[in-house]
Parts: sequence; C-alpha cells; structure tokens
Amino acid sequence: MPSHTPPSRGHVMANQPGSSKEYHLITAPGTAGLAPHILLEMNYEMNGAAYQLTLINLREGDQKKPDFLKLNPLGRVPVLVLPNGDPMVESAAITMTLARSCPSMNLIPPTSNETQYAYWDQWLVFLTNSVQADLMIAKRPERLIPGTEPEQLAAQKAASAGATARVENYFNVIGEHLKDHGPYMLGDAISAPDIYLAMVCRWARELPKPPRTHQAIANLLDKIDALPAVKAVLKQEGLEGPLA
Repeated sequence: MPSHTPPSRGHVMANQPGSSKEYHLITAPGTAGLAPHILLEMNYEMNGAAYQLTLINLREGDQKKPDFLKLNPLGRVPVLVLPNGDPMVESAAITMTLARSCPSMNLIPPTSNETQYAYWDQWLVFLTNSVQADLMIAKRPERLIPGTEPEQLAAQKAASAGATARVENYFNVIGEHLKDHGPYMLGDAISAPDIYLAMVCRWARELPKPPRTHQAIANLLDKIDALPAVKAVLKQEGLEGPLA
C-alpha cells in the first residue's frame, strides 16, 4: 500500500518495519480520518505514543486496490489497524475507540459522571449520523441520486437543498448549545466531540451559512485550531490551515 507522507516526529510509516503494538491509521488527506489522526497525534505529543500513518491517494484509486479492500471491503477511509492487527472502520467509531483507549488525553468523561458520559456518546453519534450524513448529501447529491437526465439532476438539486437546510439547522442547534453550555460541547473541557465537530465544520465551510456564522462555534473552532496536534496533522496531510 503506497505511502504519500514522509516519516515525521517519530511516526513509523506503513512501508517500514514498525512495532505491532502501535496503532496504524490509513487515510487520505482532508477526509474523515482527520479526527482520528488528531487524536493519535495528541496521544503522541502527550504520552510519546508512536503510531503508523499511511496516506493513500483516492484519485489514483488506492482505496480500490486489493490490499486496501482486505481491510475495508467498502473501499472507504479511514481504517485503523489495531495493535493486535485487526482493522476497524468508521471514523466516529475509531474516534471513540481512541479516546477510550487513551484516557490520559482526557477526551472522554469518567464513567462515574453518568450524564456527561452519556452526552459524549450522544454528540458523537449526532455528528456522524445527522450532521455528517446530511452534509454529504448536500455536497454530493449524485451519490444518493445517480444519473444525468434532467429529472435526475432536478432531484439531485432538491436533495442537496433539503440536506443543506437540515445541516444549517443542526449548526443552529449546536451553536445555541455552545452559547448556553460551552465553550466546549461538554462544558469547560475539550473532548472528542469537539475534535469531530471541527472536522465536520471543515467540510461545511462552503455552505451558504457556514458554521463560523455562529460565534460560539467560531470560538470553539479557534480553540481547536490552536492545538499543536492540529497544526501537526494539517502539515502531515498537506492541508492549508486553519482546520475549519
């Protein structure tokens, strides 16, 4: 599997010998691997926990090659290869797994705080099941309604408009929540949902009403953008900042 990023800061690339005890993230720049990548980088900075990173090229079809399809038959990124060698998929699930497996990062509330722990799950699931899902329809309606006939194009336009309205309402809800309960999604401390929200906001920057229209969201994004791990990840993935 090709790697498109040079080794940096002690990270071991997939085409080099590495410890089987390390996480191995396979992703593509700017995709749903951003949130997991940031968590891995935060763990590296806080705890010195090295990880492996492979950036594949979607335009060249790396995700359709047999070695990748063995990891994810759907041909989608990201994939996280666990320290035992088993692959797991779905960005939100990977994010939750990393936060739970690295509690010293303090990106998940203690289980003793029943309400905060429940809200942590709630917001991550909301961000992936509602915001991210509808945002993909808003930006790429042809994936939902394929075709180039006039009626299909009209249906795509309608689907995109409806999804855009829903996404903007989701950000209204998030903005009001942050205004009343922020500055972070769970209050005074950063957690994994904040990282995931920033990733989703990056994809929503071109909406008619982008997330930064909400001052409370803009304030949160500024805090996320200032994290050293975020700056490192943007550099590693060859992306221009800010994150969102």
